[in-house]
Amino acid sequence: MTCQSKQAILCIENLSHDLLRPAHISKIRHESTAVGGNCGQNAAEEQVSLLEGKYNPTKDMKLAVFDLDGTLTATNAVDDACFVRALRIVFDIDLINTNWTAYSHVTDASVMAVAFGEKHDRDPEPAEIFRFIECFVALLNEECPNRPDLFGEIPGAVAFLAAIRQHSEWRAAIATGGWERSARFKMMASQIDADGMPAAFAEDGPARETIVEAAIIRACAAYATSTFEKIVLVGDAIWDVRTARRLGLRFVGVGSGDRATALRSAGAGAVIENFLNYEYCMECFESAAIPTPAGDPTSRQD
Repeated sequence: MTCQSKQAILCIENLSHDLLRPAHISKIRHESTAVGGNCGQNAAEEQVSLLEGKYNPTKDMKLAVFDLDGTLTATNAVDDACFVRALRIVFDIDLINTNWTAYSHVTDASVMAVAFGEKHDRDPEPAEIFRFIECFVALLNEECPNRPDLFGEIPGAVAFLAAIRQHSEWRAAIATGGWERSARFKMMASQIDADGMPAAFAEDGPARETIVEAAIIRACAAYATSTFEKIVLVGDAIWDVRTARRLGLRFVGVGSGDRATALRSAGAGAVIENFLNYEYCMECFESAAIPTPAGDPTSRQD
């Protein structure tokens, strides 16, 4: 299976008409240099080299792209609480719709911009975004020593991620709708070792599709390949299912009870409760399919 296939959505030909335009190449260099630790100039040049076809494909390499909150880390509750508190502290926003499915783009940057715009009738300035992130991360730091139980791993995630990084065929990447600073803090607190792993964050958004695309491009560069035999998106929310379907990626859901039911209703064929059963998880990854559209309440054009 080559990069022209739907399963290798970004590596490279499916999007080559857009990605190889001079304007897009320039955008990669500019944005990757501008976004702090996210991706520096050297990484940008690796992406450009990849897009220009300078890497050779590696046979049988597969990629798992993991969401973070609720997928690898059990941090949904504390993340939501600190996010809402930061909106109130920094922007004097007391009321916010926490039904995240109501947002077109479920990322920190997009939700904050929508809430700010409804309150102040304008877009936030870069300095205001910086102040919000500072406050948000500070609140997470305050909560961690007081409630370490809110910063745990999804059972088995630490060991599973370590194992898949040593796998002969599979490689790993992270694509989260959270800002990089908050995401890396939560990974550290939950003992998720993502050092050196290709990753993309809210800074790469605003759409989750764009974030996942950035993670895949960086994975291609990091693993020196122009194609993956198979790409599987791993997530815990129905917007993750939607993202996988729109990008033509295979999907494995993470959740139990009502969450698992919602994921299946949204089109997920495979849902795991946690990562404790390594063999079963790998079976799900190997047999994962592109989600079907039936019953997805968030299926809409962005």
